Amino acid sequence: MPSRDFMLCGGVRGTGGFDPLLLAERIEPLVAPWRGGVQLRRYARFRWSRHYGGNVAGDVIGCNLRCAFCWAWRFAFRATGGELLEPASAARRLIRTARGKPVYVARLTGGEPTIGWSHLIDLAARVVRNMPSTVFVVETNGILIGAGRVDPLELVSRAGRGRVFFRVSIKAAEPETFGKVTGAAPWALDLQLRALEKLAEAGLEPGRDYRPALVVGLDPPEAVARLLERIASIDPRLPGEVEPEVLTLYPHARLELGRRGLKPRVYREP
Repeated sequence: MPSRDFMLCGGVRGTGGFDPLLLAERIEPLVAPWRGGVQLRRYARFRWSRHYGGNVAGDVIGCNLRCAFCWAWRFAFRATGGELLEPASAARRLIRTARGKPVYVARLTGGEPTIGWSHLIDLAARVVRNMPSTVFVVETNGILIGAGRVDPLELVSRAGRGRVFFRVSIKAAEPETFGKVTGAAPWALDLQLRALEKLAEAGLEPGRDYRPALVVGLDPPEAVARLLERIASIDPRLPGEVEPEVLTLYPHARLELGRRGLKPRVYREP
């Protein structure tokens, strides 16, 4: 791992884990600086893939978690490098990457897209305006949403209802596992669940506008059952919308999970 950037971004060390809200504040000026009244964002690459039936993605640099199984750790755990782009330039890159291919979804992924919120809002509005049949998916850990640092309705109002979809990746079913998985303080799991509450309070519809995804295979069944009860208390339709997120055991993920004392019961081989 890139040790200098890894420690610059907070690392995973220290008793009790790091504060992901403070980490987001620390790296935002580096990965999403403001210039001339416009917020830029660092991108590692743009690509097309078959997920969602065909999608175009911008892989962003910088995240406020340090998940043991992260496939994008080489750039998600950094705060430097890549290309710093304005929203208009990033939108053009996504649109150009989509040409000649089936595309139903545009998204930012890799790092945490809600870091650099103004950039994300402007980018999503431009993309859906120029790609009328495309939905913009926000793949997020939800922590900044849950903490009230960003308002999902700002994005929906700019891009249009039905043109934005929030996929909130819940990293574990119980706080202790969450802390081991992410390196963050265990209490931050509650912020992920509060993100679902914020989306519901905003009047968004489960399945149509947002969905929780849950990393499976790391918690005992009783912990998963308790989490689903909490999710059902937010909206009784939500448990039926939970997307199982099965880990792919890439060599670095297998090694890092072992270092943190985690042994998945369910996984995919790369």
